[in-house]
Amino acid sequence: MFKNKTFIIFAGMPRTGSTLITSILSQNPHVYGSGNSPLVDLMWSAYKSVDQDGARKDLNAQKRLEEIRTDLVVSTIKSYYKNATDKKFIIEKSRGWLLAANRKLAKKYFGEDVKVVCFRRPVEQILSSFYNLMHPKYSDEHIYNWVLGGAVPIYDNIKGCKLSKFVKDPNVLYFEYDDIINNTPDVLNKIYEFCDLPAYQHDLSNITRCFEEDDFSYEINKLHEVRPTISRRSHKVELPEQFLKIGQDLTRQLYRYG
Repeated sequence: MFKNKTFIIFAGMPRTGSTLITSILSQNPHVYGSGNSPLVDLMWSAYKSVDQDGARKDLNAQKRLEEIRTDLVVSTIKSYYKNATDKKFIIEKSRGWLLAANRKLAKKYFGEDVKVVCFRRPVEQILSSFYNLMHPKYSDEHIYNWVLGGAVPIYDNIKGCKLSKFVKDPNVLYFEYDDIINNTPDVLNKIYEFCDLPAYQHDLSNITRCFEEDDFSYEINKLHEVRPTISRRSHKVELPEQFLKIGQDLTRQLYRYG
């Protein structure tokens, strides 16, 4: 579909180091990385737009339904990544790509062998990270509704991660947050080998975010902050017991198939 571009999907759980790895890989002049992407939603909007009654009837009459559907989806991808014209590899970072319907869409338009890097982390640690970013500005009720009530698709993320493990998808590579923080060079080497990226010597002592991402849009300060060196962020506030229990239950679901 895109002869001169190779898409690499970053998916899985939030607060797992994917922004950090994207920032590091973006040092490579062959790689284009950006922030959280809405592309999967935009692609679905374009894909389904031809199914409206009037459009479907006319396009079926002209025998052009699937042709126009493909043109609309492809033009959406090209429009979203119009600033990546000089890059061979594009990191498409969106948590939901591992859901079955989204995975099918990715294979159709990015290629059957499109590579996916899945980021995971115990859910109680994810909740703790969100809690420390949002507390004390927001109440526990607000944090619960925001993180577990739909604004963050935690349950869909877990479902996608479990599915890819259950079907043993060979084109999905898994990393834990601890791997990224403790063994960053090893993680990078595995991504390079898995995705067949051209070699590059990265600078892990001066990491910067090479793309714009205004966390004001998410109403959480420092949500996608990238620090110059790699370290584990210390939490100042202890996760409440009710959040901890939910997180532990969800962690068991996340790792159900290994």
